[in-house]
Amino acid sequence: MIGEGADDLENGLVLLAGMVGYETVVIDELSVLTEKPDSRLADYDLERFPFRPSDSVVVVTHNQRDVPVLEALSRKRVRFVGFMGDRQRGRETVERLRGMGVAQSFLESMHTPVGVDIGSVSAEEISLSIVAELVAMRHGLHPAHEGESRGASEDGGARELRRKNA
Repeated sequence: MIGEGADDLENGLVLLAGMVGYETVVIDELSVLTEKPDSRLADYDLERFPFRPSDSVVVVTHNQRDVPVLEALSRKRVRFVGFMGDRQRGRETVERLRGMGVAQSFLESMHTPVGVDIGSVSAEEISLSIVAELVAMRHGLHPAHEGESRGASEDGGARELRRKNA
């Protein structure tokens, strides 16, 4: 997880992701966490981070870091990239990344807004919705948000909840 200043959300993600078997690494020099991640880094230089193809990354940043973090992740091979933000912020971020020449395949694979639509309001509920999406993806399911498509497909077509290769 790459976060900044979203302590309640980060705490929930660390707790719930750990409960369902994820190794949690928080890259955030500013957060005050009550939950202890498996690792914590203060360095945002993602070029040096040893991402693995099996990694799932949730980006919970504030506007100034969104684009640089996602642009760096676009050059990494990871299983899942989820971006926290409302739909408008997600669309604007995708358009900025597209304008920078980020590959369409990455933009289409990016989950924004991240999390399954369960009507989340609190930070804890949002954390639950994000971890639910991670678990679904781990089991080959592709949950779509109500009225939303996964990723930033150019045609905007919604994909249904389904198993891979079904």
